[in-house]
Amino acid sequence: MRRIPKKIPASLLRQMDPELALKLETSKITFEADILEIQYRIRRSRKRVSIEISMTEKYIMRITPIRRGPGGFAEWGTYRPNNERIEEIQFIIHAHVEIIQQIVDIREQVASFTIQAESVKRLIQKSLHIQLETTGKMLVPLKKGMKA
Repeated sequence: MRRIPKKIPASLLRQMDPELALKLETSKITFEADILEIQYRIRRSRKRVSIEISMTEKYIMRITPIRRGPGGFAEWGTYRPNNERIEEIQFIIHAHVEIIQQIVDIREQVASFTIQAESVKRLIQKSLHIQLETTGKMLVPLKKGMKA
């Protein structure tokens, strides 16, 4: 019987089971979004995923991983040593962000860019800053239970 190691490096997991790796990374992203108590929706296909965050003024922020790994499966980011704690590995999110205005049944893209951040909170903050500079509109993620 083959022995299963207690810790599997992320790069090895991505090689062994890229579909599972994508699900785990997506769970990490949505866990962070849950902590922020924001409204979001996950859109999945077999190899790709996107997360749509509800914003004020009927806008959404769509976040999609930009990296592709084994088998063409999406990867949310990279792993690197944490500069502050050497024994800890830090996950850096690499994403394509779209700011989309929802008008009745029509969706119009207002801004589109790629970004990297060390957390979902920082990704949202950076994205909103870029979006504000680009469009001049001040948007905020909707908290759970709030109406658009």
